[in-house]
Amino acid sequence: MEGNVRRITLLLSLLIPVLILLNPATGKTQISEPVNLTGYLQTLAVDEVNEATGMLRSGFLYYLKTEDDKLYRLEDPNGIVKGKPSEKITVSGTSVDSKTILVGKVELLDSRPILRALAAEETLPETIGEQKTLVALFNYPDKPYQLFTIAEVEGKILTNPDSLDNFIRENSYGKTWLTADFIDWQGLPNNSTHYVGPYSHFELLEDSIATIDSIIDFRNYGRLIFIYADSDAISWGGKGTTGKWNLSSPGDGNFEASVMWLEEGWVFGSAIAHAFGYNLGFSGASSVFSIPESLLDPTFSTGAWRELSDFDDTMGNAYYHYSAIWETQAQWIEPFQIQGVLLSGQYVLDQFELPSPGWKVLKIPVGKDKAGNDTYYWVEYRSSNGTFDRGDSVQIRVHQNSTYTNTDDSWPAYWTTDSIKYEMYGSGGSISGRVTDESDGTGIGNIETSVSNPSCQCSTSTKTDSFGNYWIGGLPAGGYYVQTFNDSGYVDEYYDNVANQGTARFVNVTEWANTPNINFSLVNGGSISGRLTRESDGGPVSFQTGVYVYDTNWNYAGSGGPTIYSNGNYVVSGLPAGSYYVKTSGYQDYIDEYYNNVTSKSGATLVNVTQGIDTPDINFSLAIGGSISGRVTKDSDGTGIGTIMINV
Repeated sequence: MEGNVRRITLLLSLLIPVLILLNPATGKTQISEPVNLTGYLQTLAVDEVNEATGMLRSGFLYYLKTEDDKLYRLEDPNGIVKGKPSEKITVSGTSVDSKTILVGKVELLDSRPILRALAAEETLPETIGEQKTLVALFNYPDKPYQLFTIAEVEGKILTNPDSLDNFIRENSYGKTWLTADFIDWQGLPNNSTHYVGPYSHFELLEDSIATIDSIIDFRNYGRLIFIYADSDAISWGGKGTTGKWNLSSPGDGNFEASVMWLEEGWVFGSAIAHAFGYNLGFSGASSVFSIPESLLDPTFSTGAWRELSDFDDTMGNAYYHYSAIWETQAQWIEPFQIQGVLLSGQYVLDQFELPSPGWKVLKIPVGKDKAGNDTYYWVEYRSSNGTFDRGDSVQIRVHQNSTYTNTDDSWPAYWTTDSIKYEMYGSGGSISGRVTDESDGTGIGNIETSVSNPSCQCSTSTKTDSFGNYWIGGLPAGGYYVQTFNDSGYVDEYYDNVANQGTARFVNVTEWANTPNINFSLVNGGSISGRLTRESDGGPVSFQTGVYVYDTNWNYAGSGGPTIYSNGNYVVSGLPAGSYYVKTSGYQDYIDEYYNNVTSKSGATLVNVTQGIDTPDINFSLAIGGSISGRVTKDSDGTGIGTIMINV
């Protein structure tokens, strides 16, 4: 079929950029006991919605499982932990608490241990060949919901045209496929509210395994996909082990398998394939607009880095092919199909999606990352071939084991091992500027800057670098509103120094040109804080109950809420000086209130806020309300219907 193979010829002129090495972040000093433990490395990828920004984010969490079956979380702010999941390591450091170790040194003792004898045919990498999979559905005593049938799940995994199996077959060029057994809804022993906290996924996994242990031999499977009824107590949508873990069941003893946890609202094609990518050992896929000044920190200066925003890679935010980086790692792309490039010239690439004999990837050396790893541009040509891709494009990515040091304390500093796609537009204009602190003029990092065009009803955003600079490109010509969003306590603005869109200035963008100096000078706002407790016993109300703040005209002014670590405490920051109404809004079973202890707007009490000062003790004691439950089905055959909104 040589005549039907689609190819593209690229003319490359190589400019190898200078790399700016960044010092790794230092962890917080803690006085504690020295620790030296040996066990197996286990890595967990967690996808959730960032409550502050509403954007999807992913994090990698490291754990050490000792041979006496104890589990420790590894805090690794300096990126010391290296190795593949299930490798045997010795960790030296200090204890943060009885279950957490601040890592100081890691020694690799063994490559991946295999806990069972391999059959003769099991000589291929675990990403090649048949993937023996167990799919099981679980609900809770307090959430006995069954949103869909086992037949519907079977379609999503095996039988639908866009199933996970068909996706993997096409991505692997037929080298990998799924076989699966399915277990219908099973009841877990504990309520959904039991499974919260940093170790909850392990307890949920253990209870899930124990629940079906009597009807399953886990030694027959290398992949576990566990789907759970929706729970208000859980903030994650999907989780996956990175590679396979050493596991055990009461009846079957030790076995090795990857695990995917999915809440029922995340049981759709791209989410399933994304989590399965983690199981195969892949990381997330992010993007950066333009070429940054330092490849080792894609947020530096003109590099507007966006998490999980590679819209052409399922490890980002799409249901298209995994990128060449991951397909090469999985050994789906043959070595002879990868062309190293050292000289300028013309190079011919085959289309990426379907099998073909030519080159599928160009690897252009860039240099070394801060960990000393070789770094490359990965170039691939996407076409409209196959089921799981879209129109023609040449795509450029980079991947390093350790690139950007995260400044968000809620995630470990080593989590950004993503691939990074460069979004370089051939046309369109751009807007750039700087965000500073009004009190001293210093740049403010990590401030989201958003542009929106009312004519096309389109918008995009980025975050400022560590100096407060931002750049947003690929904008069609026209007028844009520009505004800031932040969770750092500053009062957000529209350009130019106004509080709302009605008085904002349009920023005009011209094709092929940058509109510079769209700057913001932000002031520290006031805040409102308090605690949410249960009326019945005074205990804390867990996360997923929000606190919303409104001005005197009932316009939204801000929100916050307790987290799983905050013991019911909340803070709503970045508020201009003024008077506000405060209200709870929960996804749990509590009756919402307005401050102070009323359920209607008319009885609400205003809370006064002063710039730069916290107004504390705006507390709520919430009572449990009644509930209504049921099931929505098709009239024709009685099957459940998902994603139906029920209003009461």
